[in-house]
Amino acid sequence: MGISFFGRCPIIIVFLSGMKKIAIALFLIFTSLQSFSQASDLGAWYSYLGTYDVHKRWNVQANTQFRFYNTLGDWDQFLIRVGANYKLDKKGKYQAGLGFDYWYNEAYIGTTDQKIDFTEMRLYEQLVTRQDYKRFYFQHRYRLENIFRENQDVKFRFRYMLQVRMALNKKRIQPGTFYAALINETWINAKGPTHFDRHWLQYTLGYQLNKNWTFEIGNQTQFTGNGFTDNRLQFWAFHNLNLMKKKRYEKPGNL
Repeated sequence: MGISFFGRCPIIIVFLSGMKKIAIALFLIFTSLQSFSQASDLGAWYSYLGTYDVHKRWNVQANTQFRFYNTLGDWDQFLIRVGANYKLDKKGKYQAGLGFDYWYNEAYIGTTDQKIDFTEMRLYEQLVTRQDYKRFYFQHRYRLENIFRENQDVKFRFRYMLQVRMALNKKRIQPGTFYAALINETWINAKGPTHFDRHWLQYTLGYQLNKNWTFEIGNQTQFTGNGFTDNRLQFWAFHNLNLMKKKRYEKPGNL
């Protein structure tokens, strides 16, 4: 005998109550960060990263980012990135990839309130390695960038990123898991006068909603080669989608 709607009501009420608490907590976090941002000139990045499996060995990625000097409205950068990755092993722990970036930038002139805007294109080649150990997830990314700007020579830059995620409420990161994440990334210019370009230290709190969607919120501190330091709130949405055609099972007919 099936369970009636009224029999499910307590379960539904508990679920909605839990979702309500999460929504209230996220709202309070966002409003608090927004108030802090306005008081301290803290910037914010809003980002989407989609990974789409198109073959057992290949996936394509689409990344868009809206970056602001404040919480919203004062443009810093707009980014569109597309790329493809090839799995060097069956489990995808080793992947080689390449991609293309389009950047729109608005930069302040010195300490004035005036801005200049410019665009740039980037090509990148990368190698990514991934490991899991109990409740920890590790990712290493080695990336070479080729930067193209109008009336400038092509620039080459190397980036190394270490990402660590730790599951908080489960033994492994899976749907329904809260986790803490740390990103440590160093940028090195191939040519001077300053070889050290910048360093990112990012710490976020993440939640994997289901097998398709994961969200993160946190902060990134940036240290640049010219001695400048800033902080940017981070809001990320990760989308994983399997676009491979599923094989249909056909029951053999009578001969």
